[in-house]
Amino acid sequence: MNWISVKDRLPEMGKNVLTIEKSGYDGSPVLGVMARAEGDDGWAWAKVYGYIDLYDADAELDDNYQPTHWMPLPEPPVTERRGI
Repeated sequence: MNWISVKDRLPEMGKNVLTIEKSGYDGSPVLGVMARAEGDDGWAWAKVYGYIDLYDADAELDDNYQPTHWMPLPEPPVTERRGI
């Protein structure tokens, strides 16, 4: 998988993706999980925190998040549920 520039294409609304954004401290790249979400002025990026469910996650919406690149999350491994 290759990184996609946000200038070239944006992910689907509400879909969790891996992102790279520049740190506000020293400009170094920061890896995160974000999603495009409905905002007051159309849409904004939402940063995902804590437990990440591929389909639903707690996120903090902010117009100031500025990822430069993104890529789809990889498919999770197939696991068997035992004893449940």
